[in-house]
Amino acid sequence: MAIAVDAADRRVEADACRTLAALDRRRGGTGSGYDERALAVARANGHRRGEALALIGLAHSGVSTGEHTRALDAGRAALDSARRAGYRLVEAEALAVLAAAELAAERPDDAAGHAREALDIHRKTGSPLGEERALALLGRATAAG
Repeated sequence: MAIAVDAADRRVEADACRTLAALDRRRGGTGSGYDERALAVARANGHRRGEALALIGLAHSGVSTGEHTRALDAGRAALDSARRAGYRLVEAEALAVLAAAELAAERPDDAAGHAREALDIHRKTGSPLGEERALALLGRATAAG
């Protein structure tokens, strides 16, 4: 990340922060500090995709820590940001994390609806891995309902 900061490339800095957040989550952390920095950098520089992806990371953190309100708020904000920017695959990711947050908050009907929307986008864009993830969420939501 120091390279991105030294090069004064704020978009790369936001991307580096998101990567560090993902690595932190894989090691059992929340990654939220990195995601919050990525969000601030992305917003300050009009980097809509980076903003949406940082919000998705914050939603994942909220799900993993049981902070349901935080996860739902970040998921909704990510979805709004992705839609405004027109990034369909990021929109599908936001829908998926929102569905996961809704499942964690014991709202399976809402989760199923968002999982279906994510599935539709992944099918239209030809993303088999995204389809698989959306189907898994839909299955969990249906079983919980």
